[in-house]
Amino acid sequence: MRIQQLVIAALLVFSFVACRKGASPEEVYYGQVSYRSMALPGTPAISVKWNGQLMDSALTDSYKGFMKEASNTPGKLGFYKAGTDSLIVDTTITILPNTKQEFRIMASSTLGMSGFMPATTVSPDSLTFQIYLNLSTYYKYDVIDLQIASLKVPGNITTDFVLLKGLSNKKLYPITLTLPFKDATGKQYQWVGILKDPATGQVIPLPRTPYMFIFANVIYAGIYFATIADTNGTIKTTQTML
Repeated sequence: MRIQQLVIAALLVFSFVACRKGASPEEVYYGQVSYRSMALPGTPAISVKWNGQLMDSALTDSYKGFMKEASNTPGKLGFYKAGTDSLIVDTTITILPNTKQEFRIMASSTLGMSGFMPATTVSPDSLTFQIYLNLSTYYKYDVIDLQIASLKVPGNITTDFVLLKGLSNKKLYPITLTLPFKDATGKQYQWVGILKDPATGQVIPLPRTPYMFIFANVIYAGIYFATIADTNGTIKTTQTML
């Protein structure tokens, strides 16, 4: 009888311990931080640190990031010139559970800017541009006017849309340009640029005719940084979606 009582007591203890071992573990939540660098003229290689710990050694214009356990404790997210302690921009954030925080970094020694690009609302029907003119010595102009026109093919038929006055070479144009993305039929516009002499209004010749270049032929509406540059006079516009 005594032995039976001892066995029952042991089984009760074992059952209690087993219940404790089978208890649900404490839940752990994570949050995500993602970031990318705007591909602007003069953008350096950029590294990322979280509370001083290196998380990424080289940003690109595609999103990268990391996961961290959620905490109520704020931490420091910093972006540096890669391989140095030269700070570009930083911010204090709290990692939140099941949440993604996104950051877009603008850093350009050419444009004299560094910081975070603010969140923007993009119309599905328009294209918005910040323009940087970077012409070589092939063009003997410190300032030009830029005619923006739509191009219809076949036939290369152009329709003038707007004349931008006084673009200074090697400088960011201070006026934001907004163009429609599609026409009334839903067809996407193709936009061309024509350089003009601001003193005479005459077209500035390019190495080849017709004297125009593709300014924008992008597949998505949105906000873009447009760099107009040339190689021995042949102009190419590079679009970076912001």
